[in-house]
Amino acid sequence: MVETEDTLESGDTTGLLPENHHIEDAPEHTDLNELLDDTKEIDLTNKSLNSGYPHFKVEVSKLEVALNVVLNIILTKNVYSKAVGLKANARTNTLRVYSSNFKHFFSYDIPLFRMGENDTVCEKFFAISYLVLKKLVTMRKREGYVLVYEKDDEFYFKALEIDVGGDFVLETMGATEDLLTCKDKPSEEYKNIDTGMLNCVLGALYPYVRSAPDPRQKRVYVANNVFYAQYMPSCARVNSIQDIPDMDLTNKDIKILLAIMDEVKDTQIVIKKVGQRFFFEGENFVFTTILDGETISPELFDGFDNLIFTPNNHSASVFIYRISGVVDMSKYVPYPYQRLQFNFDSYNNLLATMPTKRSPCVFTIGDVNPDVVVSPLGTPVDVSPTPLDAMLKIFENYNKVGFYLTPQGIGMKRSVVIGKHKINLESVLYTEAGITEIKNTKKQNQDDISDSSTVKGQNLLMIGLEKS
Repeated sequence: MVETEDTLESGDTTGLLPENHHIEDAPEHTDLNELLDDTKEIDLTNKSLNSGYPHFKVEVSKLEVALNVVLNIILTKNVYSKAVGLKANARTNTLRVYSSNFKHFFSYDIPLFRMGENDTVCEKFFAISYLVLKKLVTMRKREGYVLVYEKDDEFYFKALEIDVGGDFVLETMGATEDLLTCKDKPSEEYKNIDTGMLNCVLGALYPYVRSAPDPRQKRVYVANNVFYAQYMPSCARVNSIQDIPDMDLTNKDIKILLAIMDEVKDTQIVIKKVGQRFFFEGENFVFTTILDGETISPELFDGFDNLIFTPNNHSASVFIYRISGVVDMSKYVPYPYQRLQFNFDSYNNLLATMPTKRSPCVFTIGDVNPDVVVSPLGTPVDVSPTPLDAMLKIFENYNKVGFYLTPQGIGMKRSVVIGKHKINLESVLYTEAGITEIKNTKKQNQDDISDSSTVKGQNLLMIGLEKS
């Protein structure tokens, strides 16, 4: 090496510069900021990618909508539920995404992106792992679209910009189109259901039933255009503003439906059925599920109007954050004292009392209209904070709730306006006196029925009461 005046004094520079090369001979344009500038967009408008092979292109944002729903369908122990089926259609100019865990089937059509007249659409079905597809789609977020092409019976994913290359060979799974497609065809069709109403109701009841201790309570029932749910000795109901078929939706059904309504954002859903197979159809999607056909116990919900929400019972206006704070604090009290007691005082205030080892803590959580005179109950209403906490999840998106207090139990009610209609979110938590009264009513009704087979299946929602 020829030493120059540019040789660094700090040590040997062998290998840094070739012979007879001086630093001043380097190119002038060495601005680091310019070299690292990532604001320059690559023009892909007029470039025909892999036009010699059958392929399809879709927007990343639209494919992510489908993948966000698929995530809720996947079952941990079901390998095929982790497969995502893809099939493009040149006639409809769409890509259909398939997913199934064999109880639930979901398909979603995505418009193809910038496919020219000379482009050949790849119309072969193939399935790949959800996790792999999700990772690859994330790589393409900056470019905004995904391209897959077929070559020599292999499927390739364009992972990097065209000028760089970077084709990823997709490892397909054994799931076939028939395996991921529902074979049943609906025979009964119902009117369009407003997704705003369905999303509001299921969104309120899902966190309530999700944490129910008994698996048979982890569902929402629809009967006579009313939604019902139960958590231990408490239960909830919401009226429907539209005709809706009787059904029982499990936690999994509700979770998927909420994901669909949140991602797809259709304003209407058509419900169809054949036997116990229900179809929920939108503009670009179809979701199907098999229902269990469970029924409800009517006596449990008769207590709403006969015991709690009666004309003689007045409601207190309660801030959700106040009562939620009291319920949260009661969880940290030692076990024998994990109870809450409610009563009115002589000034129309609603009080919540938390027993402790030393002295009780009393909180004012609401008040009754001053034009109404409410007398304190002879005995405070004593309840467990656990089901009360579950009840509050129904109303967690609202500021206030109407709070009813009777010896038979606690009631909460909130009216919600959806378009030109109003629905009522209602929930009750029965006390021992309320449970006894409901059991007596149930026994009397059973004694009046000579054929016991007519009440088969009606004990399902009495589970929480029988355990209390």
